[in-house]
Amino acid sequence: MDDSKLRYFASAWLISITLPADSAERYNAQFVNGIDPLAFNQFVASDGDVMPGTYDVNIYINDLLVDSRPVRFSEDSAHGGLAPCLSAAEYIRYGVKIDDDHQPCFALSQTIRQAEQQLDIANHRLIIHIPQQYIEHYPRDYVSPHAL
Repeated sequence: MDDSKLRYFASAWLISITLPADSAERYNAQFVNGIDPLAFNQFVASDGDVMPGTYDVNIYINDLLVDSRPVRFSEDSAHGGLAPCLSAAEYIRYGVKIDDDHQPCFALSQTIRQAEQQLDIANHRLIIHIPQQYIEHYPRDYVSPHAL
């Protein structure tokens, strides 16, 4: 190969590797049934954030699976991200020591300051950490009457 061709290929290769790559993901909204393209594009253009809505999740409290069901999530402007909509009665059924306020969406982090909630959408998990002083203690192999 002569020297001018080698320089040409080297220059072309060098220019091509320095060009910016288009990293935006593109999806065909027609493959998703029941959603209009605008809503779909807003969903996928959220930079990894999960949109508010209802998701099927496994609910873990202090690393113990307590329930598996659909949970509605809404935006949490105070803490950023999403907040689950669980009633106080549901938290009580899961063994959390709180008073039932009969509200459909109980603000756990306002009642228990150290409580943390995290949605792991990739694994379909709602992970809730609550200090042990707010957890009911039951004997080993205890079966809740609610589970019967």
